[in-house]
Amino acid sequence: MAAACAYVLAFAWQQTPGLFDRHVLEWDARAMVLPAWRYHASGLFANDLVVDLAAIYDPPGWKAVYWLGTLFTDPFTISKLLPFGLLLVLVWHGYQLGRHFGGRVLGAATVIALVHCTFLWNRMAGGHARSFGYPLMVMFLRYAATGCERRALGTLLLQALFYPSAFVVAAPAWMSVIARKGWPAWRRFALVGGLAVAIVAVAQLGDPRLGNPPTRAQAATLKQMKPGGPQPYYPLPAALGSIADVLEVPWRSDGGWWRGIDSPPVHATLVLSLLAGVIFLARRRLARVPLVFATLALSSLGMFGLAYALAYRLYLPDRMLLYSWPPLVLLGLPLAVYLALEPRLGERAAPVAASVVVAFLVIACGDGLPRSENLTDFTAHDSAAIRYVATLPRDILVATQPERASFVQTFALRRTLFSASLNVPFYYGYAVEMEQRIDAFYRAYYAPDLATVARFVERYHVDYLILDERDFGPDARRRARYYEPWQTLAGQLLDRGPADSLALAHPPTASIAFRDGTRLVIDARKLVSATGPLPEGKGGLQ
Repeated sequence: MAAACAYVLAFAWQQTPGLFDRHVLEWDARAMVLPAWRYHASGLFANDLVVDLAAIYDPPGWKAVYWLGTLFTDPFTISKLLPFGLLLVLVWHGYQLGRHFGGRVLGAATVIALVHCTFLWNRMAGGHARSFGYPLMVMFLRYAATGCERRALGTLLLQALFYPSAFVVAAPAWMSVIARKGWPAWRRFALVGGLAVAIVAVAQLGDPRLGNPPTRAQAATLKQMKPGGPQPYYPLPAALGSIADVLEVPWRSDGGWWRGIDSPPVHATLVLSLLAGVIFLARRRLARVPLVFATLALSSLGMFGLAYALAYRLYLPDRMLLYSWPPLVLLGLPLAVYLALEPRLGERAAPVAASVVVAFLVIACGDGLPRSENLTDFTAHDSAAIRYVATLPRDILVATQPERASFVQTFALRRTLFSASLNVPFYYGYAVEMEQRIDAFYRAYYAPDLATVARFVERYHVDYLILDERDFGPDARRRARYYEPWQTLAGQLLDRGPADSLALAHPPTASIAFRDGTRLVIDARKLVSATGPLPEGKGGLQ
């Protein structure tokens, strides 16, 4: 018990650097928590299609947590504090499950196994919806395995509120648990399940501007979803490859001999061999393994197959495996080893099993104590130009290079025409719109004349542009390197003539609102004024 407590505290302490530094964030948190800046009449990101995507994609439970949290602090701080609370949920329910079957020592070993897998924290860090996946799945397994019906049903409802992907696989597994319990249990499940399905359905009804999740045929038309793009999800990776990657997850840490094997298929083979060996040793005691362990594995595999067939209507199919198989392995391994040793060791089986499991994890995978797992220090990107934009009115719209736009959102808290962080294909209409906006931006950014830039500004009602003079110098082609198809497009536009002859290489002096070295913040309205009246009938981009 003391060792488990010390290990959890040591792990948590390793995650505290930058805890209250707004520049230290989980990568996706830059985008997924942006809707929370709207709360309490802040005036931020109003009428912003880009942030609307995250607002619709976030489940209602997540929204409630951040609405309450932003009464006291800002969304970025919540995104870093919330995972510590979820870690306690994970630890408590993992301990209670292990203790139920093998006493306190086995419960302690289960806790170490869960915390040791740094991927679990990696998915929890950032405080967005997926952070709730592992804690709620471990909670469900505990209640389902120990027969706590009402609490299991309550957990299913929480999954629907906070992370529907967990509910989709847990609900069928619960049906197997109550298969022989009679009509009252089925009636209670029908009531809770119906409410949960309604919550998920209502929460996922998209804004008409965003469209629906894309089908395979629609995904094939999206340029950015193909290999080389920022969202290379078309075509989907092979199903067996996805399964092999998920089988590797429970052993992901920071060292040990496991790290010397850089091949998911080999990892998958080792995992299956290990589990087969443990099951063989414990075969006479398998009746004591909760049924829900097997049914959850089967349920997740079935839902993975369904999601894989439908592909983009459920976004990434591996989520169905990713949030079920790792908890099953990490909770089941100490229990299976304990059951294998109990016939011969009796009361000593629990401490020996705990020692074997912990020793194996440390030797095979390292100590599992990474520093600031999945957090990045973005201080260098909070430039003087970004800080200047933060002083401008809250309703302005900024257009700039996709990565730079992400930091306008993150640190200046201003609307952008698009950003790298929220350039995602969750909804087809939105994905098409982002491709059109980015295409138009690149054609304006590398335009040979100011009239083309002015038409872009008028079409999208852009208030400010941020550019870097180095983008039009000798290193223009190198600095234009980005995901496809934009790198190729930029190269084609630069091929039309010398980079320093392009319109934005020398913007009108009157349009420069702020200079930060080579970075310029351009007042788009003054730039349009400097071009004079546009030719009649030329209001749109050509």
